[in-house]
Amino acid sequence: MKKILLIIFMPFFSLIGHSQTKSSTILDEKNGFKEFKLDDQYSKWSAEIKFTNSEDEGKKYYDYTGNCCQKLFNSELRKIRLGFKYNVLNLIYLVTPTEKQVGEDYLSAEYKYLKSSFDLLFQQKGYEAMPDDNSGDVQSIWMGNKIQLILTYEYMGIKDFDGKYIATSRCNVLISKISNLNDGF
Repeated sequence: MKKILLIIFMPFFSLIGHSQTKSSTILDEKNGFKEFKLDDQYSKWSAEIKFTNSEDEGKKYYDYTGNCCQKLFNSELRKIRLGFKYNVLNLIYLVTPTEKQVGEDYLSAEYKYLKSSFDLLFQQKGYEAMPDDNSGDVQSIWMGNKIQLILTYEYMGIKDFDGKYIATSRCNVLISKISNLNDGF
């Protein structure tokens, strides 16, 4: 009986594996965002970035000040932040402008648009998760073999707009290498 079930379901297992491999390949081949590629040297971007902060282990963060890459699909970007570790680009962080929520739907139209665009691009739905910190944030995650992309819906709270209280949000996209968990963690 087990052999029969295995034979029946074998094509489905191979389709799932093929889908994940295709998605992984696309994300790994992109290796970044437009002209920004993970592993770029600091010198490639040094004339177009402004230092913002640093962390331990040689990590430094810069805001991109150039004119390239100001849209993610058809969405405007408010900020592009680049993270370098020992002068090698290892993190790309994109932020959309804060938007007013329209209608009664909890998730913004921007988040839904970006999520569906990434789903189509990677030919696979991202894994969606909500942290249990009561922040109201929602994340969609796509994993390659080497690269990960995390789209975050960031709830910004209720704001006063001329006496009208309206929910606000923005979207963030993090593109980075997947950490090697065998490196002493």
